[in-house]
Amino acid sequence: MGVGLTSLSAQANLSETSWIFHTQQEDFEFKRAGNVRGTPYVCLPELIRKLNLEMTYDPSLFEVLVVNPRRGNYALFKTFSSKVDLIFSQGNAAKFEKARKGTVLSKTLPQSTVSVDLSRRPEFVDSQLCVPIEFGDRVLRPLLSGKSPQTPLFLADSRKLDRVQVVIDVGHGGNDYGASKHGFREKDLLLLIAESLHSELKKLGINALMTREDDTFVTLSERARIANQSAASLFLSLHMNAHPSETKIKGFEIYVLSLIKDDSHGRAAVAREQQMIPDDLPDGLERAAADLRASANFEKSLEWSEKFRKALSLHFSPSSSQSIRMGPFYVLYAAQMPALLLELGYITHDSDRIKITDAESRQKLAQDLAKTIAQRLGSSHESSKTIRKSQP
Repeated sequence: MGVGLTSLSAQANLSETSWIFHTQQEDFEFKRAGNVRGTPYVCLPELIRKLNLEMTYDPSLFEVLVVNPRRGNYALFKTFSSKVDLIFSQGNAAKFEKARKGTVLSKTLPQSTVSVDLSRRPEFVDSQLCVPIEFGDRVLRPLLSGKSPQTPLFLADSRKLDRVQVVIDVGHGGNDYGASKHGFREKDLLLLIAESLHSELKKLGINALMTREDDTFVTLSERARIANQSAASLFLSLHMNAHPSETKIKGFEIYVLSLIKDDSHGRAAVAREQQMIPDDLPDGLERAAADLRASANFEKSLEWSEKFRKALSLHFSPSSSQSIRMGPFYVLYAAQMPALLLELGYITHDSDRIKITDAESRQKLAQDLAKTIAQRLGSSHESSKTIRKSQP
């Protein structure tokens, strides 16, 4: 059933049990089909039905065809592959012909083909074909709009990555709006503050990298991969908080990684920001190495959090007496360096939201955050030089 933005004005795009797909006409809420290595999945037949698309599956070829008959656009993929071919009609959709195994475009009609890669391949859950939620941004949105999907960030230049000191993880993006209020969307506001922070860091001689530079959906695994391929000293994930019914709640929160899963406040925040640590990670060396790495970065992350607490206190009030919290956030767990997640006030609170929407307030906030990072990186650099000098 379609749901309006007004009823979901303060809810994130994804909870632990559901996912919202935004279209120009209305929003659709879908039940999640579980996770595969931390990536949420939804069942494809339900997506097809609600969005008035068509789908055929050829089990002999393991081939799936998704069609938008109104535009003559097609998506073709194998169930064992993460690659999807998008074929866009550039003529009259009614003139396209059907061939032996599904629908193909006549070679005499204008067409264009774009291949996209998903972070995870389709999976069968209880005999239902399911797809990762990025399928919405990378396949469904292009099929509905007729526009090629935006390319996620893939940096191949290792020399550029080697110079990165700070990774700014810009939360949400694409079909993942985050929270919204009065027409303001979390994904848009986060990009504004990230751009300001990136600019201020550059002025201070600090090389920072943003996990997205436009309205692109970037999966959690991609965000972590971007960070881990760099030589960054800090991974900083930016978000804004929200309350679905209360407009008086305000303030900032800072999260560091916790592997404890019975912290109700931390777990609620993790669910709101779509960042549950996958339950199906293998228990072997991979899990042990990740747990050990997380423990090694914990103290450094706490030290960073105290510095940011002082900086954010100049602009926001703490949301409670416990402004530094812990939660099992996936990106904090996957990052191989000290990592924090900042909730930059409540988008549902007027004064908090103005701190981001007002250009002057946003710039001042970015300046104080950048100064905090520069001072901390400077002191860490001096400490490492002292240690090296004292070693025989």
